[in-house]
Order: sequence, then structure tokens, then C-alpha cells
Amino acid sequence: MKLEGKTVYLKPFTKEYAADWVRWTQDEEVTRYSVMRSYTMEEEMKFLDEREKNPDPLEQNFSIFIKKNNKIIGNCGIHKSNNPNNPGKTFVGLIIGEKEEWGKGYGTDAMKTLLKFIKEKMRKKEAYLSVDIPNIAAQKCYKKCGFKILTKEKAPERTNSGGEQYIMKVDL
Repeated sequence: MKLEGKTVYLKPFTKEYAADWVRWTQDEEVTRYSVMRSYTMEEEMKFLDEREKNPDPLEQNFSIFIKKNNKIIGNCGIHKSNNPNNPGKTFVGLIIGEKEEWGKGYGTDAMKTLLKFIKEKMRKKEAYLSVDIPNIAAQKCYKKCGFKILTKEKAPERTNSGGEQYIMKVDL
């Protein structure tokens, strides 16, 4: 499966791309606003093995590639909410791990591509995400994709971030 955007395409995240993901999780600048923690290659392979054994169509991760050069630059995904304030809702996430590609619109295109998949293939009518309040760049990206702020809440305990976050929603 390959999901085509204007400037990027998305492919299911596989072991082939795990080394990039592990490298990004170990970069504090990349993960400063993320719930991610630093992963080892062994931990990531164990996670992917478990995903292969027990696939869940409501939990999907995609690698993000630039179309013009096929360079992997990040990941995005669809996740079931485990937040008691938002049970059963479809949440999305996005990270551009290659810092030299920040600010070029790739995150916006990747999110729009992911939302199109959620609407057309999963038949969902809405999607949600959480974003740390200081993460202005991500908020701009999400607003370009149609997300609106619903509420503000305490962010989960993390090593690289904290404080408060917005819950945002988009109607598909």
C-alpha cells in the first residue's frame, strides 16, 4: 500500500525503516514535544514483531517519504485513544524526524494524506490529536489541515516535555 500526497507519500512502517525511527527517538530536539521516549533497536523490533502477530486496523503507522527523492523523513500514524477523557476516538500523530526537512510543508501534506485515508478507507467522520501548547509549528500544520482546538488539558508525564496540551479535532 502506498498513499500519495502532493509532495510526499506514505508507506506502512516496517522493520526496514526501524533504524531511522530509533535514531529520531534518540534526538531530544526531535522528540521534545512528543510522548515518545528513546527506543533501542531491540525494543523497536520487539514492538514490530508484536504488531505483525496481532495487527489492528485501528492502529496503523506509516513512514513518510519525499516524492522527488524517495527520502524517508518521518512517521505518522492512527491510534485508538487510551485517554479516559476521549475513549474510542481515532487519534493521529505525526513526526518529521529529519530536521533539515522541517518547515517545508511535508508534515502538512503527510497529515492531509493520512486524513484522506482515514475518511475514504476507514470511513471515519472525525479525527483527533494532542499537541503541546508550546509546539507552535505543529499547531500551524494541524490548523492548515482543518483541525480546531477543542480543549486544553494536562499533558501526560514525559521525559522531554510537560505542562499542558491542546486536544484538537477535524471533521472529515
